[in-house]
Amino acid sequence: MNGGPGSPKAGAPGSAGAALAVVVWALVALGALATAAVVTSITDLALARAHRDHAAALGLAEAGLAQTLAVLAADPLAATRSDSLSGTLAGGSYRAVWSPLGERTRIVATGESRGMRRQVEAVAVPGPGPRLAAWREAGR
Repeated sequence: MNGGPGSPKAGAPGSAGAALAVVVWALVALGALATAAVVTSITDLALARAHRDHAAALGLAEAGLAQTLAVLAADPLAATRSDSLSGTLAGGSYRAVWSPLGERTRIVATGESRGMRRQVEAVAVPGPGPRLAAWREAGR
């Protein structure tokens, strides 16, 4: 009983194959979009981690700078000789080196976090509680 009302009609030869081809191409396109989304998210995650580690290293370098200023405030004669200090905080470490620069003190502090390294250079001026005259991030 073929051809009655509501019964499926035979289509043109190969129409079932054409529908299959459209579905396969749609799946390929969706697979490509999904792959692109995964690759993009992996790349974004790697960039976010690198940014986090660079920011942590800069924060550690600034901590070394602050610690050096505290040492110079506690012992003003420390500014007359070259010396260094180092420390460890959560997520990394810092090292600061200072040396006399005329009446001022040159400070170079380096922070390191998960393999990333950042460095700041500063010049401190003497006085009650030495203060920074200038500072910059080195190597950027």
